[in-house]
Amino acid sequence: MNSGAIPDGPVRPAAWHWRSAHLLLVAAVGLLVYADTFDVPFIFDDHSSIVHNAVIQNLDTFWADGAGYRYNPRRFVGYLSFALNYHFGGLNVFGYHLVNLSVHLGSACLLYALCLLLFRTPYLRTSGMAGRSRLVALAAALLFVAHPVQTQAVTYLVQRFASMAAFFYLLCLVLYLRGRLCQEADGKLLSPKAGLYALGALAAALAAMKTKEIAFTLPLVVMLL
Repeated sequence: MNSGAIPDGPVRPAAWHWRSAHLLLVAAVGLLVYADTFDVPFIFDDHSSIVHNAVIQNLDTFWADGAGYRYNPRRFVGYLSFALNYHFGGLNVFGYHLVNLSVHLGSACLLYALCLLLFRTPYLRTSGMAGRSRLVALAAALLFVAHPVQTQAVTYLVQRFASMAAFFYLLCLVLYLRGRLCQEADGKLLSPKAGLYALGALAAALAAMKTKEIAFTLPLVVMLL
């Protein structure tokens, strides 16, 4: 049995230990890298999208008469997150940065899970790297969470559209792969558990597409898996 494979049944305690340790390491590195960014002020498009945007500054009207959706239906989910930020913390930049970093860390964890799942697919489970799947997943997540190319998506607040779309994008792929692997394990196309994963993947895909337009490539990527 491949030491890097993820069992379909209950996860062994040992597996939880190394996964938890890896994810804690990824989160710790992300926090260390962005620890001094929580007081970065609003800049550039932050002002038009957040500071001077009356639409997000009243959560009641954002929902009640559909003002939030009409304002920009293609990025509704992202603006909803800004509306919630404003509702709970006004224009205190700390809360906005906290959400941005949380989204980034969540995406890194999803990338870690995606790598492990890919090594369970028929194409990669017999590859030469399958025995090192844990290290590959950890390296990918660490590179993602700490690479300088991600700085703008984390510290430039309005770029939450990109980072949140990436989060839902990765979530969709993880859920889709879990569903496909359940189908394989159950030996049937219409598996109840696989159906639940498929519904979750569809919801994540819709959320991604309502956050930023880049997510409309998702169907093509899913077809490649």
